[in-house]
Amino acid sequence: MGLTCEICGNPIRTPPNRVEIDGAVLQVCQSCAKSGTPLMSTVPRVRSAKTRHVVKGESIESELEVDPEYGSIVRRAREKMGITQEALGRAINGSGNLTRD
Repeated sequence: MGLTCEICGNPIRTPPNRVEIDGAVLQVCQSCAKSGTPLMSTVPRVRSAKTRHVVKGESIESELEVDPEYGSIVRRAREKMGITQEALGRAINGSGNLTRD
């Protein structure tokens, strides 16, 4: 799930703009950014990775975006499930079994 503009609610497909409007600091899309005073961005840029898929002999290249909040999302989900970092790491590295340590 990507970022959405805190004014219009549309998905933010470019790096978000941080603006101040009536004392509130918001992350907004490019078109809503003109509604407030721009602030220096402390939000990390969205990282992208190109991937190549082969479908019936045809190579298709696509670009995937990584949510800047990805690490926090994973941590909150892991903590909600009561799973330690070590248990999650073991599951990712091959065992596939998540245990609550």
